[in-house]
Amino acid sequence: MVHRDGIFEIIRVKNGYIVRNNAIKGFAHTHLKNYKTCLYVIQLSKEQRIPNDLPRYLKISLMRINDGEFHDKIEEHLHIEKTKQHYFNRCALRS
Repeated sequence: MVHRDGIFEIIRVKNGYIVRNNAIKGFAHTHLKNYKTCLYVIQLSKEQRIPNDLPRYLKISLMRINDGEFHDKIEEHLHIEKTKQHYFNRCALRS
């Protein structure tokens, strides 16, 4: 074990780290490769914050270690992101 703060723990495994939320029944966990990323996901979870520029895989990781309203908020954020139409500049295509 590399880190423990009462609710979350980070466990070193062969190919990275496991972030685990001990406050949730079952085995609420996610796999990440970078230790600093693990700490960042824990911080976001504690603050219950979802930055707009957070990559999709980190949003999914964040969702996996949370439950309740924050879990639902992340899921809604992912759904909106998936259905959002992407803008492209048509003028750039003419050149």
